[in-house]
Amino acid sequence: MMFAPSRPLLLLLCFGWALINFVDYTIAPDPNPAAADAFPYTFSLETSGHANTLFKDVIASKEVNFQECPDYPMHSVVGDMAGSAKYLAECWLSIQPLDHLDPTDTRTINIAVSRLPPLTGINEAHPLWKGFVYFDFGGPGSSTIVDGWQSTSDMYALFQYHTIILRDIRGVGASGPETNCWSNVWDEQIHYQTNYEDSGSMLNGGVMAAERYRKTWMDFADRCTKKLGGKHGILKHIGLAAHARDLVSIHGALCEHYNVPLSSDKVLMNFWGVSWGGTLGHTIANMYPNGVGRTSLTHSDFVSCGGHFLPSKLDCSIPNAAAKHRGWDPHLKHLVGNLTVWKDQLANIQDETTTASDAAAAAAQFPSFGLVDRTALQRGAASAWRRPNDSERPQGWTGYAGWLIRCADAETFGLEDPSAAGIYSLFQKARLISPIGAEQRASRWLSCIGFGSEDKSKEKILAPSTPIKTKNPVLITGLLYDPICPQRNAQGEPYGVKHYEEAHYLEIAGAGHGVRSHLHWVEKYKATLREYLTNAVVPRVRETTTVSTIQPF
Repeated sequence: MMFAPSRPLLLLLCFGWALINFVDYTIAPDPNPAAADAFPYTFSLETSGHANTLFKDVIASKEVNFQECPDYPMHSVVGDMAGSAKYLAECWLSIQPLDHLDPTDTRTINIAVSRLPPLTGINEAHPLWKGFVYFDFGGPGSSTIVDGWQSTSDMYALFQYHTIILRDIRGVGASGPETNCWSNVWDEQIHYQTNYEDSGSMLNGGVMAAERYRKTWMDFADRCTKKLGGKHGILKHIGLAAHARDLVSIHGALCEHYNVPLSSDKVLMNFWGVSWGGTLGHTIANMYPNGVGRTSLTHSDFVSCGGHFLPSKLDCSIPNAAAKHRGWDPHLKHLVGNLTVWKDQLANIQDETTTASDAAAAAAQFPSFGLVDRTALQRGAASAWRRPNDSERPQGWTGYAGWLIRCADAETFGLEDPSAAGIYSLFQKARLISPIGAEQRASRWLSCIGFGSEDKSKEKILAPSTPIKTKNPVLITGLLYDPICPQRNAQGEPYGVKHYEEAHYLEIAGAGHGVRSHLHWVEKYKATLREYLTNAVVPRVRETTTVSTIQPF
């Protein structure tokens, strides 16, 4: 008879991780009734994130219980024909503690999880099965499950003998808790789509525009902390460490459910993270260095300077956020001039170019430009439209969920003087580096200004002071010209590899945010990637650069 270890023993042997974080939690009333007045979060909400109903028919459970997924469009794993998640995937709502660190807090949340079986048709008991692999496409704010269902071909091209696990991070998509600072999604959308129009541009609005920015985001923080914050709120439980612990708990449950051999490397957590997802991957490697397997991190660092500023010695003030556009601005005219030649490839980086172009256009038209149809939004926010079913949709709304998640970890802004004059002064320094970069990042930079220490992440994971020793080397990938998250410092050294005893930086000499934008990869790049994913081997040198077949510049 096969020995079936208990769950606590399995988790201990699998990872050597503290069991105190994985005790059984039950749904019970908040132990402090007074907290209910500020935020009545005493149980898992059926709709989560922002009016998301994707998993409304999936029954939540602490134990692994994969069920039928909704009939949602999914890229077929065979050819290019469209399929449905109902037939190609499985879904589970995993009950997790709101606070992993406090076993006396019995409040719970539901984390949406989707399983994609190995492409080869094998199962978790087959000798050729290589383990679980987790994807996170970044943001944060969008649904990793929906993104993953639309990207199955890309994922299966890399992991044919793995079980692919997708999950929506807490507070986003189909996962709780609810993270809307407004009473309905329509009012949130009005603010989300008009905050720039209301504030104007500091490029030619000066200190007056800076004061509008300051007031907009101070009011934003006040609204969010009143609804979601405080001692018994949820803001302190949506940071990177909480997301990492959710994944660890889910992975341990899957290992137990599928009887993964304890003596095998198959118990290790394989992870592919992009952008903020890569930052999460760094966090997991830092917290559980002996528990990670193949770890590929794309366009990321322990510090995310994508408009928000996480704790680190790295200068993440707005001048540094603007500096990432250095080398990007001069290419814009040349890029537009070659649209006819590069129209297919341009689609891969249109988000960055569109944002930059809109910011420049808005600044030129200040203060009379009109960017948003307010009437349509207000019509949606009218009382007749506030019924839950009218605002809900399967994939929900992105809203400010990602902004709040980043704010939970933000500690410094490089802003010594929070007055309008102080904001404008620092903006001017950023403007000298890149007008478009400074303009494009202003709102994201200031969105966390009003949150106090009591609404920051309960558990803070800083960048390591010494290199991390992981069981397997870490592979970091990126693009040479990345306007969102540059991968090299001012001296040209790649950021990520310095954090690990054994790591390799694999770079594509191209532009954009995401190596997937440069498919199909050149053979040298694919060979390095294939060797790592198959044998956990990286080149002896610290970095390798390949020339992309797609060259928009």
